[in-house]
Amino acid sequence: MFLACNLSYGEAILKDIPQFGTLAPCRVYTYEKPNGTVGVGYINIPFFLQTYSKHLKEDKANIFRKAYQDIKSAIKETRGE
Repeated sequence: MFLACNLSYGEAILKDIPQFGTLAPCRVYTYEKPNGTVGVGYINIPFFLQTYSKHLKEDKANIFRKAYQDIKSAIKETRGE
């Protein structure tokens, strides 16, 4: 399992939403599936935004959206896509 976090995202969000600290470090992990292939997992950011959007200012929601795009891009790049 590999755990990583972008501290710039965390700092911006923790100022307004200290509860976000319960998700730290931001988890991006790899695991072996039963069929021997490798899976990648991470926090379901779209669900998080849907659930908590009423508590987030738009600029903070945009930080989560940017983080989600960065994670997806990094995974695609790692796969060679």
